[in-house]
Amino acid sequence: MGLWELLSWRWTDDVEECRRRQRAAVLKAAELDPGDGLALANLAYLRVRDGDLFGARETVERAIGVGANHADALALLARYVATLLDRPNEAVSLMNRSFVLNPHAPTWYFLHHIRVAYFGRLFELALDHFARIKSDPAASILPIRPQMMFRILALAQLGREVGYRRTRTLRD
Repeated sequence: MGLWELLSWRWTDDVEECRRRQRAAVLKAAELDPGDGLALANLAYLRVRDGDLFGARETVERAIGVGANHADALALLARYVATLLDRPNEAVSLMNRSFVLNPHAPTWYFLHHIRVAYFGRLFELALDHFARIKSDPAASILPIRPQMMFRILALAQLGREVGYRRTRTLRD
């Protein structure tokens, strides 16, 4: 997980080396325990990043079966079930289960679940997730452009004025 953080927060000067190490760690984890839902969720991410959508779909399907009781795995998988597998209702169920298993979910759950809520046509919930992200002081330096886009799309679906003003922040 530390390598994901290095890349996400841009705490490394050598992005390519970090990605290489990340890839090696994920592949090794999936090899050592092919029944680990979290390892498979991360493998699905790598496959999406590589453009191997067929492999990513197959990996997500396997991960759902083995990661049913792992909150973090479900939090990651819900996003792919909604988008990659085009099964938003199932994704919403996975999202809800992740919150049941981890009622004190960290902010990164909401970063993923805003997409799930949007694709599940739960636009108010997508807005609630965005508000949760914005209210977390620790998230103030996260790059949240995709989440801002889903907020705008949810507002448009609800027929509300977007009220977005472009400003430069640490997130840009």
